[in-house]
Amino acid sequence: MSNTIRVKPWSDDQGDFVIINEADFDPKFHELLDAAPATKPAAPASTPAPVDTGDKTALEVLALADGNFMSFKSAAKKLLGDKTPSTKPEIIAALEELATTPE
Repeated sequence: MSNTIRVKPWSDDQGDFVIINEADFDPKFHELLDAAPATKPAAPASTPAPVDTGDKTALEVLALADGNFMSFKSAAKKLLGDKTPSTKPEIIAALEELATTPE
């Protein structure tokens, strides 16, 4: 069983921290959050968990391009559907076209 650590998020959609395997820690990319155990605090029972409604515009999704690729691709797929390209540059081009196409 590998140990996990908490690092600062590198994208706005990742919450307060990200849990990674200790062996995957790269000081050039990750910033150690603290030495606390890697457990997320439970949300209060009366507060429902936030739900991503997927109502982002093409420009809002483009703003995610410099963050986590899989989060970016997932958000893009909600707008582009089955026509979502597989590479980041192609996704960016498709989103730019969508953002500049009049409705």
